[in-house]
Amino acid sequence: MGTDIRTTDARVDERRVPVHELLDMIFQAVQAQALAVAAELGIPDLLKGGPRRSDELAAATGSCASTLERLLRLLAHMGVVAESGGGQFTCTTLGRLLQAGGEHSLRDYARLTNRGMVLQIVAQLRQSIQSGKNQYEVLHGSSFYAALQDMPGESAIFNGAMREISQQDTLVMLGSYDFSNCKTLVDVGGGQGFLLGSLLDRYPDLRAVLFDLPDVVGGIDKGLAPHISSERCRVVAGNFLQGVPPGADVYLLKRVLSHCSDDEARALLSNIRAVIAPAGRLLVADPGPGTLYGASYDLLMLVLLGGGLRSDEELRALFGAARFNHVRAIETPGELRLVEATAA
Repeated sequence: MGTDIRTTDARVDERRVPVHELLDMIFQAVQAQALAVAAELGIPDLLKGGPRRSDELAAATGSCASTLERLLRLLAHMGVVAESGGGQFTCTTLGRLLQAGGEHSLRDYARLTNRGMVLQIVAQLRQSIQSGKNQYEVLHGSSFYAALQDMPGESAIFNGAMREISQQDTLVMLGSYDFSNCKTLVDVGGGQGFLLGSLLDRYPDLRAVLFDLPDVVGGIDKGLAPHISSERCRVVAGNFLQGVPPGADVYLLKRVLSHCSDDEARALLSNIRAVIAPAGRLLVADPGPGTLYGASYDLLMLVLLGGGLRSDEELRALFGAARFNHVRAIETPGELRLVEATAA
C-alpha cells in the first residue's frame, strides 16, 4: 500500500509550526534594530503627511534606496508600516508610536534599548546568568548611570526614554492607586517629574518632592513647573543610596527598586525607613514578572544594572530587613505591578 501523501504533509506542517515560531524569535534582535533604525532615521515622522515611495524616503534620510526598501519590507512584516499601491508606504497605528512627540510615543525607548552601549552589555547575558553580576561594571569599571553623566548624547536619549515610559506608567497609576489620603509624597528617582506633575494635577491638596540625581533633575518636565512655582513641589538633588528627603507619608519607587542590586535595595529601603513619617507608606511600582515584557525587562536589569524584578517572597524579605510590612500587591491593566508596604 502506498504512503498517504496528505497525511505525511500534515505531519510535516505540524512539525514546522514550532520551527517557524523559533526562527521568528531568533531574529527578534534584527527586528528590534529595525525599529531603532526607523526611529533614528525618522521614517514614521516622514510618513505623517501621507504615503511616500521608498526612494523619496531614502532621499530624505540620506539612505541607499535599495537597502532602505529592504528595511521597509521588514517593517511592513512587523506591522510598523504598510505598503500601498504604487510602491508607496504609509505609517500604521503601531508605527505612529515611533513618531517624535506623538501621543504615547516610544521612540526614544526603542532607541535606548538598541544603543550600542546597551547591546554590548546584553551580549554578556550568559556571564550575568552564571555569575549573578551586572556586566556593565565588569566591562567598564563604572556603573551605567555614572557612564551616562559623561555622555550627554546618550543621556538625552535615556531621559527621553524615561519620560516616554513614565507617560505610559502614569496612565496606569492614576487609574490603579488612590493618593487622596496622601499629604506629602517623595518620588524617589522620579526623573524629570512627569508622573509627579500629573499626580499634583489630579490631587490639589497633595504636596510633593522630586528627588533624583543632579544631572537628571536639571531638566524638569514642563508639567511640573507650575507646581514648583506655587510651592506645592520641591526639587531636591541627591543620591538615594546616601539618603532621601525626610518626613513624607508616602515614598514612591517607580522603576527604581528593579534597578537596584539586593545590597542597594536594602540601603535604599533603610534610608527611607529612617525618615518616613509614622504610619507612612512605601509604594513600589515595577513591571510584573509574569509577562513577556516583564521577564525581558528583568534580565535587562540584571545584565545592565545588577537589579531585577522580585517575587512577593523576595520583597517581603527586603521589606522586613528594613522594618517595613508588606501590605498588598495591586495588579494593573498596564505593565506595572504595584506593591504597598507600611512602616513597621
